This record gives sequence, structure tokens and C-alpha cells, in this order.
Amino acid sequence: IYNDPRSPVVDENYVPQKEVLEMFLSCASNKDGRIPDNIFLYGKAGTGKTSLPRWFCAKTGRQFVAITGNADLSIDQFFGSFGAKNGSTYWQDGLLLKAVKQPYTVLLIDEIARIPQNILIALNGVLQDREYIIPETGERIPFAEGVIIVGADNTNGQGDLTGQFSSAVQMDSSTLSRFAVSLEVSYPKPSVESKILQNKTGTGQRLCDKIVEFINLCRDANTRGDAPTLAPNFRNTVSWINRLVDGIDPKISLMACMGNSLDPADREFLSQLFNTHIDPKIMKILVVDGELPAEEIQTDQDQTLDTDVDNDKDADEDQDMPY
Repeated sequence: IYNDPRSPVVDENYVPQKEVLEMFLSCASNKDGRIPDNIFLYGKAGTGKTSLPRWFCAKTGRQFVAITGNADLSIDQFFGSFGAKNGSTYWQDGLLLKAVKQPYTVLLIDEIARIPQNILIALNGVLQDREYIIPETGERIPFAEGVIIVGADNTNGQGDLTGQFSSAVQMDSSTLSRFAVSLEVSYPKPSVESKILQNKTGTGQRLCDKIVEFINLCRDANTRGDAPTLAPNFRNTVSWINRLVDGIDPKISLMACMGNSLDPADREFLSQLFNTHIDPKIMKILVVDGELPAEEIQTDQDQTLDTDVDNDKDADEDQDMPY
């Protein structure tokens, strides 16, 4: 639409979450002269918080700029500062002002809950009025037309109690209120995630289905609190598949891609989960051939039938129970 030469390339493997995309497009719309709303995205690592605004820019031909928050970011780096040259002073734009001066830019402020509070407090007025006022001179620097601000974080701005994102602090309610919507970005459905992995890695459906099944067991354990630091994301998963394709042992590659950085208890949990649910022999066959031998497929089907029978028995027992 806008044909900005700095627009990113479309990631054909990315599949946006329908409900989140609809809200995102509504906030980004400039229909009937509307001013775009600020958008807050939150969710676990690898769910697509960065991918969504980047994909939107690629599809619409907009410039995409990302600022990654951290505790060392200074207010001069973020907004700008005065410099001196030949005996005179001049204003130098910081990261934010360089971005918002370009029409229709989408600016992603990633890891926003890690940004120092003095910057976030100053950001309040900028998000509200779509302009920055240089404190020393009172000069107003307005946003260019159509600029969209997206904040993103692993948390929803209320801090982190899990220990996974310890540097994320609770954000002031005044800052959060400057975002028109707060949207949770979640992992895709298993069938969708498997398809994405197939396209990304060039591997077969049966392998990717098994990988996704195992990854979701890990995520479920994390959600229950059984393994608080075990939260595999899309990047981890792609890395594991690529190591498998290169012929590296399934468990060794799993631990290298997902396990070795975990808390010791969670690392052991992941190891035991692998031992219980993954057959290295089958994984290697699927990597090479994409399909299981007939006898292995029959074994899988027999196990499924056994499970179905057990479920039927459980259902019959439930019917006999007095509730």
C-alpha cells in the first residue's frame, strides 16, 4: 500500500492469530481520518509478538522499527539529546523520534516492561499527544501521519511472579492506560504449528506432529507449575528440528536447544519427559524417511485403540457413579 523501500520482507510461514489480528487491524486503521490507536501485545516467548507488527508492515509496505527495552537504556538514547559542534548546540533525535518522524511507520517498543521508569513516565505524554516536547526549549516534535506505536512484553505489564522474566517490572497504570487495547498472543493450534514447522524446516508432517505434541506437553507442565522455567518457543523448536536433520542425537539436541539453560530441576523434568514420551529410534526414522515403517504405524494404531478402549471404560464407569 505504502511501498516504503525499508519495509520488511513478508514471512510466508507466519500465520497470525485471527482474533488478535482483527483487533490489531482495527487499531491500526486510519479509515475516515481516524488516528491509529496504541497497541499492547503480551505473551510468552516465541508466540509472535514481534512477528505480527513486522508481518503487518511487510503486507502493507510500511517501515518497521523495533526498540528493545533494557535497564541500561537512557532517556537521551530513547528520546534524544543536545550535542555540541563548533561552539554551538544542536538537537539529536533518539531512537523513538527518528522512527516517528517517518510517515506510516510501525514502531515496536519490545520488552517494554524492562525500560526504566523515568523513560516510561516521559513516554506517557508522548503516547497520549503523539508528540514530544523538548524540555529545554519547549519545541514540539509531532508524530508523522499514520505512525503506529506497539508495545510488547512477555508480561501484561503487571510484573512477573514465575521467575521467567525477572527483569520485567510492574508498569505504572498511567502508562498501560495509554494503550487502547491489550492483546494476549498465544501459541498456535497444534495443526497450525505443525504446518508452520513443516514449511520452515522442510521436514514431514509426522515428524512435526510428534514434535508439536511433545512441545505442548512441556508447555502444559509449565502452565501447571511443574516446570516453571520450561517454556519452549518456536525458535527453540525450529533449532531442535534442524539439529535432528543434521543427524544429532534427539535427546542431546533437545537438551542443547531447550534444556541446558533451565533450572536444574526443570532440566531433569525435561529429560524424564523425553524418556517417557519420545522414542529416539522413531524420531530418527521420521527425520530420514518422513514416515514410519508399517510395523511401527501398526504399533501406534494399537496404542491408540488401547487408549480408546480405556476411555470407553472410564466413560462407562462415570455413568455408574452417583453424580
